[in-house]
Amino acid sequence: MENQTEQQEQCFLHQGFILKERVLGLGPQRAEKLLQTQYKLCCTSAERAGDQILLRRHFYVCPCCGARIPAYIRYFPTKGQKSPPGLSDDLIRQWIRFPQADKPVLQLNLPLTGKKILICPVCGLDGARSDDIQLVKLKGKPGCITVSGKLRKGEGCPSAWPCLSEHETEVEERAILDMENGSIRLVLQEADRILWERQLIRWECWYQKDPLLSVFFRNPFLQKFRKMFRKYYPGAIPFQDAELHLEQILYLTRYIGYSRSFYLTVQTLLQPLSDIVMEGLDLPTVSGGMHRKEKLPGIIQTLEVSGYQPINQLLQSRPEFLLFLGEIEQLERLFEDSNYLYMLMKSPLSIWVLYYLHFYGRIWEVLRQLKTQYDSEWIYHQLTDLSSLECMVELSAMEPAMYRKMIQGQRGAWRASPLILQRRIPEMHAGQFFAPELVGEYLFASMMTAWEFSKAERDGVECLRLFQNMDYGYTYVGIWKCGTCRAVLEIQDYTVCRIEPSINTDIHKSRLFQAVQEWCSQMWYDILGD
Repeated sequence: MENQTEQQEQCFLHQGFILKERVLGLGPQRAEKLLQTQYKLCCTSAERAGDQILLRRHFYVCPCCGARIPAYIRYFPTKGQKSPPGLSDDLIRQWIRFPQADKPVLQLNLPLTGKKILICPVCGLDGARSDDIQLVKLKGKPGCITVSGKLRKGEGCPSAWPCLSEHETEVEERAILDMENGSIRLVLQEADRILWERQLIRWECWYQKDPLLSVFFRNPFLQKFRKMFRKYYPGAIPFQDAELHLEQILYLTRYIGYSRSFYLTVQTLLQPLSDIVMEGLDLPTVSGGMHRKEKLPGIIQTLEVSGYQPINQLLQSRPEFLLFLGEIEQLERLFEDSNYLYMLMKSPLSIWVLYYLHFYGRIWEVLRQLKTQYDSEWIYHQLTDLSSLECMVELSAMEPAMYRKMIQGQRGAWRASPLILQRRIPEMHAGQFFAPELVGEYLFASMMTAWEFSKAERDGVECLRLFQNMDYGYTYVGIWKCGTCRAVLEIQDYTVCRIEPSINTDIHKSRLFQAVQEWCSQMWYDILGD
């Protein structure tokens, strides 16, 4: 007998835009009144059938967001082709009131039935017209959900193509969300034999093009998946349904029982790596013990750094520090004084310093060389200065003999490095950095790299042109929600000089402006023109 706690569902999804037709039958008076509005621009024709007027309309259904877009040129504009103005109200009124036997049909608009490539004006999906149906199966039980679908040759992750070249038949692709063990696996298998397997440890851009993972961007599938995910998730979910996208689902599966700010911190740290397709590029963990929050007190008690009570309390209140436990222990040995380690962990730059020390492992060689000439206090001040930290990154990329020579020869001119730092913001220091802070449903975080400006630009915020202004003392803070940049603040001299919202955000109708006011009051900042 099948286990009653298990649940199986099927979801039929369109693989492209679907052209549909609807017919609305109205009396002559109601049809005349309706066709005097903008509704006439969404109709193909009006046909006389006895005492009724049949209004025929065509529209495309977006496979991603489910929006219904009228299938006419004004809604899918093309270069060099203008939309027709539509029939005049007098001509429509004359056709309805004075029937003519030779004109039973009045052509209102020409539908775009032959268009192959379409762009949804609501969600921006760039896709093709298709009548194919994709079957996706959902199987859930406490602590585990499996999503599966058929995969054809030439589809899926590029690294899996060699495994599919020898198989002419369809292969099944599965995404297994094992919440009990904190792992997400993408598996290709034929019958019971596994052909290819990969761990999904962070968000990557190719997920949107994968035949199976792309279904997580479609509302019809997400509605069923979110319901099943909440049913079988072994903990509280600090996100609303509208925020539960694939990126949040990945981190919720890996880490269970944490606060909302923890998941947003992990998401912020891993966002710059989304364009890099490389296995193993991830945040570290503590022997898998960080999977569940209730196990953290036992882990913290076994750490060497937990002997200092203020650091112990800090690890309890901010568990994201345990993602960089190896770096924290090395810093304690480098400083030889727990007080400096505690001050570094309390600084607003702490998470980003540990982030750099992890992903640029050779910085430790530079730090040890600097420690032979400078004391712990000097090292602490350099680590909390983003310009000096970036200089260390550049030095660590050189040959050891070269950076030793530069360190010894530039003892008094360390800050005036002649190196061109591609990732560094010009002359940015700790005073221009703001630790990520959650205000209501919005996350306020400093714009630190050109990637963040370009990401905000892709989200509809025209801010990439402002990047060069950082040379003149301007600071920029991004306002994020659900992984999307909603606005960017321009700050100078403790005053918010400008608020650049995205094209899809109304700062006054939404709660965005209220969140900005609350954040500014906490930071003791003024808003220009407020």
